[in-house]
Order: sequence, then C-alpha cells, then structure tokens
Amino acid sequence: MMKFVIISVLSLVFIACGGEKLSKYTVGEDTVWYPAERKLDADAERLGLFLRDDGYFDNTGMEVKMLRIADTFIVMLRADTAALSDADYLALCRDYTAALCREVFAGKTTDIWLCHEDFEMFHKVPCILPVAQRKPLNGLNVNGNLLYFSPAVEEEELKVLSDFLIRDSFFTQDEGILAEFDRTPDRRLFRFVISEAAMSDPEYRTIALAYAQRLSDSCFAGAPVSVHLCDRNLQSVYETDAIGK
Repeated sequence: MMKFVIISVLSLVFIACGGEKLSKYTVGEDTVWYPAERKLDADAERLGLFLRDDGYFDNTGMEVKMLRIADTFIVMLRADTAALSDADYLALCRDYTAALCREVFAGKTTDIWLCHEDFEMFHKVPCILPVAQRKPLNGLNVNGNLLYFSPAVEEEELKVLSDFLIRDSFFTQDEGILAEFDRTPDRRLFRFVISEAAMSDPEYRTIALAYAQRLSDSCFAGAPVSVHLCDRNLQSVYETDAIGK
C-alpha cells in the first residue's frame, strides 16, 4: 500500500487517439484515460485510486486507459511484447482481472489488454473469474495474503477469521494465498485456492471437512460453515456440506 498523500484531480481534456475524445483522471503524476462521452468518471476515479493504493501507480507518470464495452470493462496496460513469454507476468495479469472485477468495477466482467505505447492492443487477458464469481467483494491484505469478503460479512466476524487464519498458520507471511469469505442466510462460506497436485489428492477433501469444523468451532460459535476448494480460476472443485454443531 502506498502511504503518501496524493491530491487527485478530475479534469476533461481532448486528445487525438483514433479520433476519440478522452477524459483523464489524474492521481498525482499518474493518469487514467477514458472515453469522454460515456459517463465513466466515477469508474475512472475508483480505478485510479485502486491502482495507487495497490502500488501500480507510483507517481512517476504511469498511464492506463479504460474502456467499457456493453457490460465488460477493459483496462489497457502498456507493456513490452516480451511479456508474452513471461509466464509469471501473465499469471499476475490474470489474477489482476479478478481484483479489478471485484474491487473496482462492482462485479462486472473485467479484461486486461496489454498494449503498445499508443494503447494498441497486442494481447488480451480475459477475466479469470467464472461467471458465478463475478460479484463485488472487498479485498483485505492479511499478512501478505489476500482475503476477499462480501458486504454481507460483519466487521467483527472478519477480524475473528483473519486473526484465526494467522494464528493457525493458514496465512503465513507473504505467501500470496487467495481466499474468500462470504455469508448466506444458513451458513458461512470459506473458499480458497489449492494447487493442481492437491486437487487430485482425495485427502484434501477430508482436510476440507475438518477445517470447516475448526472454523465453525473456533470462529463462529458453532454456526454452519462450508469450505470450498478452488482451482486457480477460483472455480470450486469440491464443496463440503455445512458443518457445525
């Protein structure tokens, strides 16, 4: 998280880019460009502030462009074509589509386009989230890991869970683990990503059942909990029934 204070200014400018008039939202020295006539001011502001807080915008003149086509948002990032051979970078971009979808664009499908300097796209990174998971969630950094939570989650429950996950060594320092916490009328849902190797190990289903019981007992006073094991695209591959007292 960037700790410095930046004054953000929303201004309208007209620049030549394929004949399209663009507005800009500036965050310090960094800029989000977006179509001037499409009423995307609030979306551009959320994107700019998210990129600042996440560290992508670093007050050095970074620029991104944002579009909306029907119900899909597109975030255009400048990159070198060498990025296409960098598997780790492409994986980060895929993960970033989920963060942008949930935390910036209220669950709307979000794609990333990697572009040349003139924002001409050379590679599309589609939204990693399956349709059922494209919903607004907030993200919380817990010990260098990301815990998503829905608006239905109460602040006290979120703190109890996050503290437990650290204490239980589920979230160890800077492991980059991705998990989600949601609440429905009849249960709490805890979802997390497991490796491909773990997906094929039936022992993990037993572990999931045991962990649902531990969460129920340790965090939620015996209330029912369901644990979902997910692949890297955040698609559930195994779901426990509600476990509780």
